[in-house]
Amino acid sequence: MVDNEEIEEIKETKEKSTRKGKKSKRSKDKLRCTQCAYKINPVETPPNKTWQMISPLPDKMGRVTITIMGSFTCPKCGKSLRLAMQKIKSDSDASVVSRKQGLVTTIQELKKKTSLEEIAGKVGLSDKAVSKATSLLIKKGEIKGAIEDGYFVPEN
Repeated sequence: MVDNEEIEEIKETKEKSTRKGKKSKRSKDKLRCTQCAYKINPVETPPNKTWQMISPLPDKMGRVTITIMGSFTCPKCGKSLRLAMQKIKSDSDASVVSRKQGLVTTIQELKKKTSLEEIAGKVGLSDKAVSKATSLLIKKGEIKGAIEDGYFVPEN
């Protein structure tokens, strides 16, 4: 049997063995000249030109990354540089939910007989698309219920 004192000793050794606050050797200054390593301050040395790059695909959380780029001239050596000034990720709340997932969650929340037109209004699809999609989802077994005369009847 293990005593409480032994458990606390084990916890203390685990806490000591974990590496907290490990500092990266990589420099935090991203705006540095590649030729002379001069630190460029965007306030003192404004960029010649700025533009935005939007990532073509979202990350696995569904967030889109926007990179703000800038063209600079190094005040020390005169080299022309293109540097990423800032990276912005959209909020996770703004992530895009697929139409199929939105339809499935809307239908699963239904507790009574509901018209397909009403479901289409909630999801933002046409009546015809909702009718086809619900019949396909019923056949696949992803949702339980039936379509009767333009109404979806959930299975109890």
